[in-house]
Amino acid sequence: MNIEIDLITACIRKERKAQYELYKLVFRYLMSICIRYTHSYEDASEALNTGFLKILNNMDKYRADVPFKAWIRKIMVNVLIDEFRKQKKGKRKLHISSGTC
Repeated sequence: MNIEIDLITACIRKERKAQYELYKLVFRYLMSICIRYTHSYEDASEALNTGFLKILNNMDKYRADVPFKAWIRKIMVNVLIDEFRKQKKGKRKLHISSGTC
């Protein structure tokens, strides 16, 4: 995966074509990360879309001295951790409420 700085700059300017091109370039890489940490393809797809939106919204914070691939991986893993915590918290509430009845 070779992401050109011009593509990143265009994404920072919120150019839709550039964002779509970036999505196509990173989809397989990010999906492989998501599938590794989720239970189903649907959950992985949802996490990927959430993570990619977060990547696009934070493109202006990207620093060129950090490899882009490592930067997007970190964001995606953090999104997956957040999703895991939400699910865990939801299950715990469900478990507690069913145990008190």
